[in-house]
Amino acid sequence: CSTDNTDSIVSTFAGKNVILARNPVRGGKTAVQNMAAGAAKNEILVFSDATTRFKKDALLKLVRNFSDPKVGCVGGEERFIKSENDIFQEANFFWKYEKRIRTRESCFNSLIGVSGCIFAIRRKLYDPLEPDLIEDFVLPLTLAEKGYRSVYEKHAIALESAATDTKTELTRKARIVAGGINVVFKMRRLLNPFKYPIFSFQLISHKIFRWLAPIFMIIMFISNSLLITRYPFYLILWLAQASFYLFAFGGYLLKDKKQQPKIMKLAYHFCVVNTAAILGIIQFLRGSRRAIWQPVR
Repeated sequence: CSTDNTDSIVSTFAGKNVILARNPVRGGKTAVQNMAAGAAKNEILVFSDATTRFKKDALLKLVRNFSDPKVGCVGGEERFIKSENDIFQEANFFWKYEKRIRTRESCFNSLIGVSGCIFAIRRKLYDPLEPDLIEDFVLPLTLAEKGYRSVYEKHAIALESAATDTKTELTRKARIVAGGINVVFKMRRLLNPFKYPIFSFQLISHKIFRWLAPIFMIIMFISNSLLITRYPFYLILWLAQASFYLFAFGGYLLKDKKQQPKIMKLAYHFCVVNTAAILGIIQFLRGSRRAIWQPVR
C-alpha cells in the first residue's frame, strides 16, 4: 500500500517476470512479505529492503549455500555506505563486532538472526508469520526448530546507508529491541537448555544478555560506587567507568560538531544503543507491538 511511485515503476518491468503484489491495506512489512511469499513460485525466496542495493553477484553467492540440504536460510553481509551526513563511523564500528559474532555462530552451529536487507530462505520452509514479528529474527528461529541451519555468507554484499542522526538511530534500535523481545517471548520454547542446549545458549548470550547489558551496567556502576573505599582495585574500576561515561557525555555535547575525538563518538554511540535497549524493554512491557512504522528516507 505504498504512496510513492513504486507501483508505476514496477509496472515498467511487467514483461521481465516482475510481478507487483500490492496489499490494499497497509499492514506492515511482515504482512506484505507473507502475501508476496504466497505469490512466489520458485524454490528460493530472497528478501531485501527498499533502501538496499545488492552487489551484482550477491544472489549467486547467497544461493550457492543451499547445496547443503540442511541449510534453510542464508544471511548476507550488510555494509554501510559512508556519508558526511550520518553516523557511519560509529555504526560501522559496532556493526563489525556483530558481523564477527555472526561469522562464528555460522561456523559453530547456526545464525539466530540475519539482516533483513539481504537474506534467502527455501520457499517450502517459509510459514506465514504474525504481522508484529520481525521476519529476519523469527525465521532463523523457526528453521532451527525444524532442524535446519541458517548460515552467514559474507561475500553476498548489500549496501545500506547508516542512520542520519543519533535520534533516528535511538528510535530505530528501540523498535528493533522491542520487536526482538516479542519474538523471543513467542518462541520462548527455544530457551529450554535441555531440548535445545546449543541454540538456547546462543539465544541467551547473543540477544537476551545484550538487551540486559544496560541494566548490568547500571548495577555495576552503583555497586562499584559503594565499594571504592574497600580496595584500590574498585577505585581503579570506578575511575575507568566514570571516565568512559564522561567521554560519552562529551560526545553528546559535541554531537552536532563534524570534528570530535573518536573515543567520544564511540562512547556516546555505545550509550545511545544501550539506552535504546532500555526503551525497547519498556515498549515491550507496555504492550507495544508495532507491525507498521514510518521509515526514514
